[in-house]
Amino acid sequence: MHWQLESSGEIPEVHAQAIVKIDPRAVLLLSLPTGGMRQTLFWIRALRERGYEKEILVLRPGKFRRYDDLLVAVRNAGATTLLTSFSQTRRKLKNFEPIRKPSETASSARAANDFRIGS
Repeated sequence: MHWQLESSGEIPEVHAQAIVKIDPRAVLLLSLPTGGMRQTLFWIRALRERGYEKEILVLRPGKFRRYDDLLVAVRNAGATTLLTSFSQTRRKLKNFEPIRKPSETASSARAANDFRIGS
């Protein structure tokens, strides 16, 4: 499932409730500088406060001098895992892939699970 916000001014609380209602197997949040980690921590808390109990994965690409501090902050906010590369993320996401019927094509499955928020 793919969820895309159309602008950075949208309200996370509203979208967090919609995500909880859909109840995906996992949520992946991409955190980019500048200010991305604060916003990501806010999203994690918003999801947890609204009752989302499954895995929340955070992707923060790159290398960090204070990785352990970042990991502690993400875990304290309620995330399950902190990922630092796209290959690591791809391996982790494979655990959540649905088992598809042979007749189902990848493009039709993606189209059925693609959500866009905003105008």
